[in-house]
Amino acid sequence: MKNNNYYGMINRILTYLLGKRSRLYDISSNDIQKFQDKILMTILRNNSRTLIGKKYGFSMLRDREDYRKSVPLSSYEDCSDYISAIMKGKKNILTKEEIIRLVPTSGSSSAKKLIPYTKSLLEEFRNGIFPWLYDLYTKNNLYYGSAYWSITPLAEDNISDSTYSKIQIGFGNDSDYFGFPQNFLISKSLCVPPEVSGIRDIENFKYATAYFLLRDRTLCLISVWSPTFLKVIIDCIFRWEKDIIDGISKGDFNFPNEFGDEKELDILIGFIRKDKARADELKKIFYRGNVKKNELFKEIWPNLRVISCWKDAESEYLLDEIEKLFGGVYIQGKGLLATEGIISFPVSGSDGHVLAINSHFLEFLEIDNSVNKLKSRFADEIVQGKKYSVVLTTSGGLYRYMLHDIVEVIGKAGNCPIIKFLGKDDNVSDITGEKLNEIFVRNKLNIIFRRYGISPDFFLVAPETSSENNYFYVLYIHCGRISFKGLRDDIEKEFFENCHYKNSRRIGQLEKLKIFRIENADAYANYLKKCVNDGQRLGEIKQRILSRKTGWVSVFKGEFVD
Repeated sequence: MKNNNYYGMINRILTYLLGKRSRLYDISSNDIQKFQDKILMTILRNNSRTLIGKKYGFSMLRDREDYRKSVPLSSYEDCSDYISAIMKGKKNILTKEEIIRLVPTSGSSSAKKLIPYTKSLLEEFRNGIFPWLYDLYTKNNLYYGSAYWSITPLAEDNISDSTYSKIQIGFGNDSDYFGFPQNFLISKSLCVPPEVSGIRDIENFKYATAYFLLRDRTLCLISVWSPTFLKVIIDCIFRWEKDIIDGISKGDFNFPNEFGDEKELDILIGFIRKDKARADELKKIFYRGNVKKNELFKEIWPNLRVISCWKDAESEYLLDEIEKLFGGVYIQGKGLLATEGIISFPVSGSDGHVLAINSHFLEFLEIDNSVNKLKSRFADEIVQGKKYSVVLTTSGGLYRYMLHDIVEVIGKAGNCPIIKFLGKDDNVSDITGEKLNEIFVRNKLNIIFRRYGISPDFFLVAPETSSENNYFYVLYIHCGRISFKGLRDDIEKEFFENCHYKNSRRIGQLEKLKIFRIENADAYANYLKKCVNDGQRLGEIKQRILSRKTGWVSVFKGEFVD
């Protein structure tokens, strides 16, 4: 097992390298307009001879005001034809720079979007990620221990678009965001090796993650996205602790399912050795009798200092269990980071997140309480107490691109605004990272209803929790007498076209969707009553077919059906 001196050397070299960009961020935050304008004009000059650059006359634009007047706000639908041309191998469409990858993410009206990535875009990400990492390590003294960076298992199959795209389609590795040598140094302090992501069997993947976490006493940082993912891994630790401890003692694995690829298994075995002392220590911790879960982890990982995960919007009410399990550990909320770009990053000791003003060119659409978008503001113009919808311009080829993320300015760090993520302005349910959008859900259910000949009087999709505090989605439906045979599986199949929903289901962050048949005919009246009780004005209620709130099972009279 690597000792504290080893980690101290690796992590101090890492923070030294990260410090350069952190200092650059500090300089740029003193004059936000100057550095934001520099980012914008660099992007416009570099792409003035592209198809989109010629369309909007990038070469003639003198400043940000010209840009705002000349280039309209855009959505993914506005970019889709350009993306199709890029997939066919056409150059100089959105960027002069080569597109190195198209990265999938969930769309609003479609199952997915494909976001173009360039090397310059990755550099823009690093300009926000590196200052965060520097602050994280230096402010929390994370030098003397290992780290767990969330690893996503590989998809079961490749995206169908890749069969006709000349540009690589896929998520890539998290290491792309770090680059060399930072990624090399981070890899030397990882608790769970990246090779675990190659395990295709999802149960074996979760077992291996739990195994490597348990065997490492020095763990000081856990970084995941959704707190539900951490809950899944914790549940696996309690499910398989005997098998894992036995494996640690013998220097072997006891995978729950057959491991098909012998070469991959040999690679994983190469990361472990017999550690009877650690196994004996874990036995004493787990089996001394009447031990409470929140006491276990203080002893399993005595050096654990920080858990980094989502804390805002839908994730707020998921944190209670994590806080109880890891009492005393600092839980830091993730910044606002999308597939399209990085908007903010956390600073230790602050409730909000500072703008990543040295990454992309940022605009903010001021909104009122009805989520109506008003005037566009620049990063140096937004004020405390107001809410905005984020707009991005990046070196990846997105221009005045609406993210539909609502933020509120809650303070300042020097001259730099501090923001808090409030949610989506286009109704997305994102409890575990599944990113179910209302338009997508409506389109998929319309397909299913036509297929089954269903004409429901009322229907609603909403999350719910099981007795084990696991999340799943429910289709609440009131209609004539129909057969529900096969309906549940077909809905799941359609929802799996959302890659994020599919991944949350595969990992176990979400249980399988259920169907609740509403018996009473006044389902809509009950829906309105709950909305009013939740504070909405009766005359302003718009019926949603996707709710982000739980608890609807107590609103409607009926039963779950298979």
